[in-house]
Amino acid sequence: MEMAVFTLKEAGRSEELQDGTLYTTLLKKLSDRMMVDYMRWIADKSVTESVESLTRWALTESEYRVISAERREGLSGSSP
Repeated sequence: MEMAVFTLKEAGRSEELQDGTLYTTLLKKLSDRMMVDYMRWIADKSVTESVESLTRWALTESEYRVISAERREGLSGSSP
């Protein structure tokens, strides 16, 4: 997703990063739980829905999931 954002910006097509076909297509790929979490994040951060905000949310979510897994399972990946 980050590469698509970068490429569209570099090509001067930033309008495609707003609430359009690409954004709608990406949202359809989210599970119900992820969609709720994303909508809550949008509201909490008071940001506009866009491909860029979805990308930021996805990166943040993945960081939290890695941290959570490391704490739960330890850095080695095995249970104590």
